[in-house]
Amino acid sequence: MRRGTAYFELDTGKVEPAPAGLGTVVAAETQLATEAGERPGEVLLFTQDGWQSVHGATTSK
Repeated sequence: MRRGTAYFELDTGKVEPAPAGLGTVVAAETQLATEAGERPGEVLLFTQDGWQSVHGATTSK
């Protein structure tokens, strides 16, 4: 399994903030991409009532 550090930027002018009140559930996913164009996996993010859970999955060759 490959491990490393990911860097990203968020353009806050192009997205809206997620609601953060009690009872709010937010789920998001994104594909990981390398500078070489490979797609080694994805990241899933879930939040509920201020608690956060992040899950990563890699694709195997």
